[in-house]
Amino acid sequence: MLEYYRPVKTDFTAVFSNHSIAVHLSGCIDLQQRCEGRSVRTQMRRGNITINPAGTRKLFQHAGGGDFLLVHISPYLVTSVSRDVWDERGERAELIHHFTTRDADLEFLAHKLWREYQAGDVGSGIYAETLGAQLAIHLLRGYSTRAGPASAGLARSRLQPGQLRAAMEYIEENLSADLAISDVANAVLLSSSHFAHAFRNSSGVPPHQYIVQRRIARAKALLRDTSLPISSIATRAGFSTHAHFCVIFQRQTGVAPRAFRRMK
Repeated sequence: MLEYYRPVKTDFTAVFSNHSIAVHLSGCIDLQQRCEGRSVRTQMRRGNITINPAGTRKLFQHAGGGDFLLVHISPYLVTSVSRDVWDERGERAELIHHFTTRDADLEFLAHKLWREYQAGDVGSGIYAETLGAQLAIHLLRGYSTRAGPASAGLARSRLQPGQLRAAMEYIEENLSADLAISDVANAVLLSSSHFAHAFRNSSGVPPHQYIVQRRIARAKALLRDTSLPISSIATRAGFSTHAHFCVIFQRQTGVAPRAFRRMK
C-alpha cells in the first residue's frame, strides 16, 4: 500500500500492522520520533528515509512543509521472501528500525512503485508485485537481523520443464483475467518471489514482462484475424480499458492498434 502525505503539524502515537518505509520527497520536515525508549529529532530533507518495523509502538511529532511517500509492506511478504532467499527453516528475520538513513536503491524502488501507481496501466499491478518482492529482499539484506548477502540459491533457481510449461499454459488460459504473479506461482506450487526468480532464469524474461508480451501477441492475432471492435479486443487480451490498451500496444509495437490492423 502507498500513501502520499503533505504533512501538517502532527503529534500522535501509533503501532503499525505493516512494515513501512517513509521516503521524503521535497521540502523540509522537523521530525521527532520516540521508539524503544529512545527519542531522536532531525530535519527530514529530500532523500531521507525512515524504516519502521511492524508492531513497534512509536510517537511521531513533525512540523514544517514538504511531501513524503509512505510504503507499507506486509510482514507476510517479508517472511515469505526471507524463507526463499535464505532457505530459512527456524530463525525468523526481524526488520530493524532506522531513522533518517539514505539509500539510493531503496529510494529508487519506492519512487518506481509510486510511478507505477500513477501510470495505472494494465501492467502496473503485475509489476508492483515484482517491485514489492525486490523491496522485501533489499530490506532483509540491509535492515534486518539477517542482514548480509543472501544465499545464491534463489539467484540460480530454475523451473522444471513441466513447471515452466504449466506456468505458461496457465498464463495463456487466463490472459483476459486480472492476472497476478501470485496466481501463476500458486498454479505451480511456489511462492511468488521464488517463482519470479525461477521463471526469469528459465525463460529469460520476468513474469510481468512475459504476461504483457503474451497479451500483446493475442491482441495482434485478434487485430489481424478478426473484425472485432478494438474495445472488445482490449478486453479479450486482458487490458482494463480501451485507452490503456492503445497506449501499451503503441509502446510495445511502435504503432497504434488501428494502424496495425490496416497493415495486415
